[in-house]
Amino acid sequence: VDFFTPRSEELTAEMKNLAVPRVTNHSFAEDVIAASSPARPILVQMYEDTCFLCFLMRPFINSLAVLFEEHKVPLMMKRLNIERNDFPNGCPVARGTPTFACFRGPDVPPIKWEEFKPRDLVEKISKVFPVHADALFEPMDELQGLVSKRFQFFTQLVMWTIELQKLERLVAEVPSAYDGTAGGPGPDDESSDTQEDSAFNTVVSDMMMLDMKRVDGMAENLKHLQSEVDDVEHDALLMGKMLAEAIAQRED
Repeated sequence: VDFFTPRSEELTAEMKNLAVPRVTNHSFAEDVIAASSPARPILVQMYEDTCFLCFLMRPFINSLAVLFEEHKVPLMMKRLNIERNDFPNGCPVARGTPTFACFRGPDVPPIKWEEFKPRDLVEKISKVFPVHADALFEPMDELQGLVSKRFQFFTQLVMWTIELQKLERLVAEVPSAYDGTAGGPGPDDESSDTQEDSAFNTVVSDMMMLDMKRVDGMAENLKHLQSEVDDVEHDALLMGKMLAEAIAQRED
């Protein structure tokens, strides 16, 4: 009788065939341990949907996998979501995410890498695969440098989205502010900072969850984020104009 059934997420066929395929508790033995070998190791990224660094690195890891395939590097990358799966047998336990572990077949103990930041990961891969280091280091280094640009775009997107939400609320409140029904400064103002923090956290969380469902690489993702920033900035400016016109009309 089985007293414990390990948690294992259900994957679609698409998830199993991405540039960085997803693996589960149930598929780990076949898709990672048996599929890897000393000649063709598999590097598993253990991640969580709520991990901010995992989120930032998502398209970077995807682009690395494509780069390896283009340069015929004998290293495959796969992902294991440790929020949705219990740790499989044979997989090192991760105390935090992202954590990377290299597998070289059922007869070789896996090695958990200490490196987890983009630049450190690039340097580690260059050391583990010195034959490909000359050809790979420059494009890998360029990709890791774009992670900070992704962070910049994401930050702009969050701040403009929050600004748009504030403007929308102000436009809706203009009538009550001029007919005397709006409340003045009082105890509620004391909680404004808490409310703003909550709004910020909600926006960040929602945007992270949406982004973690994407499968694009770094170049495509940066274009997507730039477009999103341009759109929400445009909407915020229009909403600001509407607010100014509403206030002017009420004063007249």
